[in-house]
Amino acid sequence: MSEGRTVVTGCLERLKPLEDLWPCGDLRYSAYKQDGEWRNVATQLTLRWDTLSDSIQTPSIQHPRFLVGRQILPWKAVVETLSAADNGDFTAGGNRIRLDYVQIGPQTAHATVRASWSQWYLGPKWQIRGIAQVPPESLLGYGLTANGGAISDFVDAETWGGIRHALLLAHPPYAGFEDLSSNFLTTSDPLEWNWPSRFQCTAPLGTQFDEWNISEGSLIGKLLVPPTLKPEDLRITAILGRLSRIDRLTVIPGGFESNPVPKFRSSPFSIPFEGYSWADLHLLLRGIEVDRFRLSLPSPESRNPRLKALEALDRIPVLLNQAIADAPSSRSTDTLETLVAWILHLCGFQVMGVDTGPMRGKAGLVCDLLAFDPYSNDAVVIDVTLSEPLNSEKLAKVRVRTDAVQSKLAELKVRAVIAVPGRDDFLPEELTAAAGVAVRLVSRSDLREMIESAQENEMPSTTTKRFFSSD
Repeated sequence: MSEGRTVVTGCLERLKPLEDLWPCGDLRYSAYKQDGEWRNVATQLTLRWDTLSDSIQTPSIQHPRFLVGRQILPWKAVVETLSAADNGDFTAGGNRIRLDYVQIGPQTAHATVRASWSQWYLGPKWQIRGIAQVPPESLLGYGLTANGGAISDFVDAETWGGIRHALLLAHPPYAGFEDLSSNFLTTSDPLEWNWPSRFQCTAPLGTQFDEWNISEGSLIGKLLVPPTLKPEDLRITAILGRLSRIDRLTVIPGGFESNPVPKFRSSPFSIPFEGYSWADLHLLLRGIEVDRFRLSLPSPESRNPRLKALEALDRIPVLLNQAIADAPSSRSTDTLETLVAWILHLCGFQVMGVDTGPMRGKAGLVCDLLAFDPYSNDAVVIDVTLSEPLNSEKLAKVRVRTDAVQSKLAELKVRAVIAVPGRDDFLPEELTAAAGVAVRLVSRSDLREMIESAQENEMPSTTTKRFFSSD
């Protein structure tokens, strides 16, 4: 019994400093009566950071020797239940339920997959993963599983079958023990006759990396957090690397925002990422590491495979620069659009000729070129025009086109650009008018610089910041 007590006490000691995260506990239990005493079959105590308001019904089972119940516990009662478990029993629904601990040790008192605890509760462990949508119920936290003897040691097979039949007749009915354990008790393991009885406690910390993208030289993202956290509870340790150096910094996330996931909030963060090729982010909640996220951009060669074409066909930059030089005398908008699309392609963008060539007037989304940065949520609407002066009507038309694209691609940040390959500079009043409607003007000299940037393997996000941002 002493080993079992040590394990349960270890769990309780870990939870007490974080008690304000969980207003209540959801206790769901099942027990079998033997010799006038209720013996635990499977019990799950889940700490909650939200106020409980679900419609789950406790099944009413007509069997004299099998008990199923549910009780919502305030924090004080959670502590009392876990403390009582040290002495081999707990009280639920007015019934004293005996707990069995046998062979307590790393193999039987262990972490569930969800809790991801190490053998002796040294703290939660992170998952090494790329960013992924993890269901809130699977978020990392503390967990305890204390196993007892096999259920078959105190329930004979015939009685077990009778209880299964009673579950089918219960209100609401359950299709046997697997259904009961998965959808009411919510234990991590199925309820089987020859499996150990068990007492589990799960305390989800409910915090993880939720969203990320690279934009204008920054790694920006959001954390998914429960409502009981405060901004000062969180911090991110960031290790950033490039070929020649590694930098380390601590980032404090911003305030909290609403989140589409029910009963959760978001906390935004931003980390300078200009020139880096990888990041290793560690999320800490009050000094406890609860999640880890690794980001590694492709190698320079694979990141922009157009470089291989530049190396193999060294006349491509020469031909493009010659085309830029000839642009002022060009009378073909299609030719200029193809020129700009080529340059964007070499800079690593994915480019669509939305209203060019055979698609002109047919796409239903009126813009010349639409370029996407494959490594961030940036997109660019580009209008390619001849060299005549720009007026307010032209600028307004590009702004309206961009807003139309933005409305259809709400998850992206869409920028407005007018490329004028036939001009080296713009009049001050043109630049002022363009800035007033958040449109960036790109000249012939800018296009030349973009070709040079492609040869230097500049990231598309940096190109966006240098040439397409109107901020």
